[in-house]
Parts: sequence; C-alpha cells; structure tokens
Amino acid sequence: MKKAVRTLAVAAASVLALSGCAESPARVATIDGTPILESSVERANQALIKAGAVDPEGARRDVALVLIRAAMSEKIAAKRGVVITAAEREAQVGSSPAAEALKQQPGGPELIRDIVTAGLVLDKVGTDTYVADAAAMNVDLNPRYGAWNPTSLELVGSGSLSKLAEPNA
Repeated sequence: MKKAVRTLAVAAASVLALSGCAESPARVATIDGTPILESSVERANQALIKAGAVDPEGARRDVALVLIRAAMSEKIAAKRGVVITAAEREAQVGSSPAAEALKQQPGGPELIRDIVTAGLVLDKVGTDTYVADAAAMNVDLNPRYGAWNPTSLELVGSGSLSKLAEPNA
C-alpha cells in the first residue's frame, strides 16, 4: 500500500513539474508578458465566419497573427507615445459592407479595432521602427500555431508535429 501511495505521489509530482514547462493550451502566444488567449482567437474567427468574410477552414492562424500583431502594435504605440483616436480608427474603417457586417458580430468590433490600430501604428512610427521594435519583443508562441519568425513578423511552419512521409525513390 505504501509503495502504491509513493508511486502515485511521484507521478503527481512529475506531472506538476512537467506542466510548468508546457505551454498552456489556452494560450496562443505571449508577447512580452501579454497573453493572447485561444478564446480571443476563437471569438474573432467566429465573427469573421458569421460575417461571411473568411472560409471557415484555416482562418485561425491568420486571426492569431492579427491578434499577435495587434498586441505588438499596442506595445509599440505605448513605447513611442503614439496615440490613436477613435476618429482615426473610424476614418480607416469607413463604411465598407464587409466592415459593417463584421461590426454586427460578437467580437467583430474588437477585431476591427485590432486590425486598424496595427495599421495606424505602423503608419505613424514607420516600417523600420515598427519592425525593429516588434522584432525585439519576446514572443512565446504555442507550437500548435507553428513558430514565430521575428525577422518577417510571421507565423512559419504548420504547427503540426507530424512530418510528411518521404516518397520512395
């Protein structure tokens, strides 16, 4: 009996120790300490799908990238003292039918805000400054989304741990 209890205790301690090293499945990424949650990606993805703006297959990575860049843009804006006004955001969105449809969906207004803010910050600080500031950020990406390329500010790889079989020669 004591051996079973000890084995169970060792197993539990091992799971706890290993889980501290693993990326939380609820996190898509962490940018300089700011988490981007899977629930945020799902909400934005569903808004796009319901607005008819994307094909339901494969849009999650694109949405994750938008949210990562939005978080980076917020940090760059804060660092550089850039202020984005509601009027500037509205001017960027305009009255496009796609934007209007997206605004009607839960999560849609937030996604529009993120997309527009990223573009406005880029415009205000310039490409070189934006890329340099973003590349200097610590990005911890959940492997399900691939890997982060700090040079191109893109997600690379499939995020799959599987490898395609090599064709026989």
